[in-house]
Amino acid sequence: MIPPRTDDPAYDFLAFVESGDLRGDEDAWRAVCARAGALGVEPSRVLVTSGRIAAADLVAALARHHGLGHLDRAELGRLVFHPGEAGALPRFATAVDRGNAFLHILDAERIPPRDIEGIVARLRAGPGRIRVSLVDSATLRQAVLASHGGRLLKAAASGARLRRAESCARDGPAIWQVVVIATLAGLALGALPFAAGLVATLAAGAFTLGFFPVVALRLAALVASIARRRPPLPPPLADHDLPHYTLLVPLYREARVVADLARALRLIDYPPEKLDVKLLLEASDAETRAAVAALELGPPFEILIVPDLHPRTKPKALDYALAFSRGDLVTVFDAEDVPAPGQLRLAAAAFAAGPADLACLQARLAIDNAADGWLARQFAIEYLALFDGLLPALSALGLPVPLGGTSNHFRKAALLRAGAWDPFNVTEDADLGVRLARLGWTTAMLDSTTSEEAPFRPLGWLRQRTRWLKGWMQTYAVHMRRPGRLLADLGLWRFLGFHLVIGGQVLSALAHPVFFAWLVLQAASGELLAPPEGIVASAFWWLAAVNLVLGYATAVVLALLAILRARCWRLLPSAVFMPLYWLLVSLAAYRALWQLVRDPFLWEKTEHGISRRRTTAAPRPHTSERRF
Repeated sequence: MIPPRTDDPAYDFLAFVESGDLRGDEDAWRAVCARAGALGVEPSRVLVTSGRIAAADLVAALARHHGLGHLDRAELGRLVFHPGEAGALPRFATAVDRGNAFLHILDAERIPPRDIEGIVARLRAGPGRIRVSLVDSATLRQAVLASHGGRLLKAAASGARLRRAESCARDGPAIWQVVVIATLAGLALGALPFAAGLVATLAAGAFTLGFFPVVALRLAALVASIARRRPPLPPPLADHDLPHYTLLVPLYREARVVADLARALRLIDYPPEKLDVKLLLEASDAETRAAVAALELGPPFEILIVPDLHPRTKPKALDYALAFSRGDLVTVFDAEDVPAPGQLRLAAAAFAAGPADLACLQARLAIDNAADGWLARQFAIEYLALFDGLLPALSALGLPVPLGGTSNHFRKAALLRAGAWDPFNVTEDADLGVRLARLGWTTAMLDSTTSEEAPFRPLGWLRQRTRWLKGWMQTYAVHMRRPGRLLADLGLWRFLGFHLVIGGQVLSALAHPVFFAWLVLQAASGELLAPPEGIVASAFWWLAAVNLVLGYATAVVLALLAILRARCWRLLPSAVFMPLYWLLVSLAAYRALWQLVRDPFLWEKTEHGISRRRTTAAPRPHTSERRF
């Protein structure tokens, strides 16, 4: 964009601003125009974002200059919206009242003044008489909510964007899945009084056979992690070429952290004129709403109130807010997140340099309160192994990548095509990663880190892990409703990968205590090291031994490698306790299984802002963040 002329007549309307013509300060106006040219935006956008003029005042001045009207609040319910692209905010609205035709130009402070001038000129030169009004973004939001808020909310709460009904967790497992599980459980319970040993052996054998491919995947991830080299950074984008970015930040019962969150988001190195930061607050959460209001946030922050409607989940709030998003790229941050300042610039550059089928970039998540105790340290180790080891390997192998719940960056077009988030899946991120893969999109890792606070109190940790594992169970059941279609969508390689990644995660958590108990019983009876009799028994024994050795070894070595790379030396001694931590994960898995039957859509809230030992600097992956 050529820097706007300082004497551009399209900005004569500034003389109607109550504080006077802002161009009276020639140096300030020249600086505004220079910044607008460097960013590729209108000077009006710079004026609003910098706080020199409120959006409503700018639109009012435009209207007075052209002799136009304002939207009457009484007309909100009679508007007919005419949106442009799917998922975009409407640009125009019409209404007819007592024979008079009205045209409302919406979001007027974001439309170039010369374009509005041209629209008005064409309408006045036409044969009809149409009354024109300009509408600022705040009034637009009120208009959309008044006219279509109920429909938008119902669409978000029902998963209406999902193209296929079988992609939503709302209806639970398919009938054939229930029949198979009930049959196997009935046979096992029926045979237990008569052949307990046989049932136990078959169960252990099934878990052993099922767990072996999972161990193989971990081994492949370990090899890939050892061989992996950090790829070169994509070429940086000039400010002029940066796309508009929407940040969705769902908040519920987060009053104690909103001030820290606002500070972290303000530190993001991205032109505020191209940011659209939406804080999503629940209507029933008066405490958080009051805390956010007390901060008196201005542009580019925008507060969106999500009406109370079942299911009360994070993905429902995200779906609701997506209809109001303005960015070409969309990302999600949680209340306790501290993203690396350059993360958005790096993501924008990676999308620009990446292939056309790249739909999502997942940044690393790192725990910054590992000093809060044993659970927090284990959580930190787990995240290091996951985001520095396993997920990069899955991406490199072309397998479906289960996304983290935050710091995933999307092309908005791909997100809309995939149906956005499933409001009934309590681990919506993993499900969305699979859905993107089914549509042929790819996911890559972003070499940037977001710091998070781990739950370190046992009950809080158990609730969060229960929700995660319940969502993984939902994801596996939903996508396996029609295995033939899943195979056709993913292809054989990624279809097998889906079972190993999603099914393997659940199987590992459920199998670990069974396998561990079997080892203890075998050791207690003296049969653990006894030579097996027969080919089948020998094969089973050796397979179990390989599972035992490689299962523990690959997981621990992968974690150790990630710890060493991150230079988090204090976590090294805690790595030896990972098998005990896995037993707690198994407890959460069986709790999730029970909850899946009793209350599948329950969202157990994780409490944030309770740590007093969060580090002022994030772990090594953050502090060593590579810069452009």
